[in-house]
Amino acid sequence: MIKIKNFTETDKEFEELARVDNLVNHDSINHPDTDKKDWKVRDKSLIRDRLLLYNNNMLIGALYYSQGRDENNRTCFYTLHLDPAYNYQGYRQLLYNKMLKLVEKFHCNKLLTGIYE
Repeated sequence: MIKIKNFTETDKEFEELARVDNLVNHDSINHPDTDKKDWKVRDKSLIRDRLLLYNNNMLIGALYYSQGRDENNRTCFYTLHLDPAYNYQGYRQLLYNKMLKLVEKFHCNKLLTGIYE
């Protein structure tokens, strides 16, 4: 069963995020401890969060999003990583649509992303 869950900052989530990120990003190796440290020191005055996509109890994708700073405070920057085994099944759209509802909190009027495929 496919389900989108909110990020809860558990060790297991950081480990699984690194696993999925490393399936997609081949330019560097993500490590859960580095991600955990970066998350802890993030600017908490901005909206920044993650959506986690599960197939049963296995993480298969994640969408990272954050609010821009200063004059870009209505801009949403996001990255979406999906396990390649689940490509072309509509899962990116599920995560994207969920994010669109959440970024209404800061009256988002622009979306920016980088695409890595």
